[in-house]
Amino acid sequence: MTNEEIIRLRILNELYYSASATHEEEAERRLLLENSSLPEEFAADREMIEHIGSAAIPDGFEMRLAAKIDTIAEAEHLDDSPAGNIRHRKFMSIWNMAASIAVAIAMGCTFFLTDRSSWENSSELSPEETYAQVDNALTLFANALDRGYKEAYEAETTAGNAATKALESLSRLSTPKNNI
Repeated sequence: MTNEEIIRLRILNELYYSASATHEEEAERRLLLENSSLPEEFAADREMIEHIGSAAIPDGFEMRLAAKIDTIAEAEHLDDSPAGNIRHRKFMSIWNMAASIAVAIAMGCTFFLTDRSSWENSSELSPEETYAQVDNALTLFANALDRGYKEAYEAETTAGNAATKALESLSRLSTPKNNI
């Protein structure tokens, strides 16, 4: 691996872990991590990419997720009454609780039903390094979600502002002017 590739990989890692890498930069990073002469300092990054690659997303997941987001957005706009907001908060709190329970069950099953002796033999990371890797992964995930939430909020705000301006301009056009 050349010095330029190593420098580029460090830059791409920094972008990736700060959740600001584009899809093209992430693809370039994956290609660099697949290099057979990869330095040891990037071994954990390569291993993480291999494990992430083994978790396949089901077919049609993106379309179902987008449809669910659209359904929730429509429900929010159709029912802006105080009672509707309370129902929405209750509904979302139930889903949040269900998601938390699902994550806890998955983690518990992994922890309690897996042979721990294989963990000790297969892991080259100390518990502190493992914690740091998990923390980095969760931070990356949270930043990506936050970035998506902010973009959706900005788009909604922009659309709302445009609609308000259009309605104001229509009301000015429809209001008769009294010329005395």
